[in-house]
Amino acid sequence: MACTQRITIFVLMFVFSQKIHSAFIKEFDFANGTRGLKAIETKNGDFVILGFEWTGRRNLLLRVNSSGDLLWAKGTNVGYADGPAQMLELNDGTFLILGRLFLDESAAHPSGYLLKMSSFGEVLYTKIFPFEQISEIRDALILVDGSIVVVGSTELPRAVVAKLSITGDVIWSRTFDAKVATSLSVTTNGSFLVDGLKVIDLYSSYR
Repeated sequence: MACTQRITIFVLMFVFSQKIHSAFIKEFDFANGTRGLKAIETKNGDFVILGFEWTGRRNLLLRVNSSGDLLWAKGTNVGYADGPAQMLELNDGTFLILGRLFLDESAAHPSGYLLKMSSFGEVLYTKIFPFEQISEIRDALILVDGSIVVVGSTELPRAVVAKLSITGDVIWSRTFDAKVATSLSVTTNGSFLVDGLKVIDLYSSYR
């Protein structure tokens, strides 16, 4: 009998007394190794959960209503082994999933990818970036003009910040002397605030 792993979804509501009350707790069974990565509230009040299903090495998207009842669950592969990292809802109710993947079993380097899905979980299109340009995407945000800014790394590795069109075409990109950029936000003056990781050779500093 196949093993299953249970994903628990819970929503916490803050009330005026500043106490935390559980609005609902829901559990769903999926294949062993499945894990939830991110949950967002949609513009119509539903909740969408991004996950990763290890058995199929694929993206997993679940949509539940405001009471936690499952509306649909969809799994999809872009490459041989997908690693989703971020999910965004667009103004039209569709979703973008971004992360990294291996194109096949023999791939030596991952590639960044963008997957657009409808409000019902159907695949609309995918975009896979050359690993020399973007080997993984760690975070992303949508600008008011509909374009997307992503951060991550190239295969060197170097931290990368890139602006994409809504279809995933690279408008511009910048690399920096760091291993990877991990998170992204916008400041009050419209600049991008990026943090990440830089590896230093500690041994060489003591020679």
